[in-house]
Amino acid sequence: MTSPAITPTDRQLGFTLIELLSVFAIIGIIGFSTPTIMDVLNTSKQTAVINEFAKTVAFAKEQALARKTTVSLCIANETHSDCTSSTNNWRNGYLVKVDKTGQILKTQKQLPEKIHIISGDSSAIEFSGNGLIGTSRLFKFCDDSKQGTIRNMIINNGSQVKIANFTNQGKCTS
Repeated sequence: MTSPAITPTDRQLGFTLIELLSVFAIIGIIGFSTPTIMDVLNTSKQTAVINEFAKTVAFAKEQALARKTTVSLCIANETHSDCTSSTNNWRNGYLVKVDKTGQILKTQKQLPEKIHIISGDSSAIEFSGNGLIGTSRLFKFCDDSKQGTIRNMIINNGSQVKIANFTNQGKCTS
């Protein structure tokens, strides 16, 4: 005796319990890991901004030494054509220029969204012809996507850069 052939209309439609549990497990894993993935991405953006700023500090120092004249790293104005002293927030970008001639050597356009740099009392760092700055400077690198995530960069008067660990200092202000 032969069994009757199963036609597509005779098959059950739907999912098995194992399939449903597998889907829920995957959704749960993705749901729990998404905030962590976002934290990693935001931290890497902040780190990239810090590294680029540190490279720009080194570049400005090298140019001051090579040219034997004062070179400034400063907050850029709206058009990135000169420095501005109207703010201590470097979010709009920054530039490196030779003070004597006004020649712009390097520009950094606007920082990534939610990342900004605050300097305490200064809108510029001036490197003298010997590569030194007058006084040490503190810069706060803030990540607005995670309240209180601030990293500090200290540039001492010998133009050495030191980066502090992550801190939780609340709101990022000057």
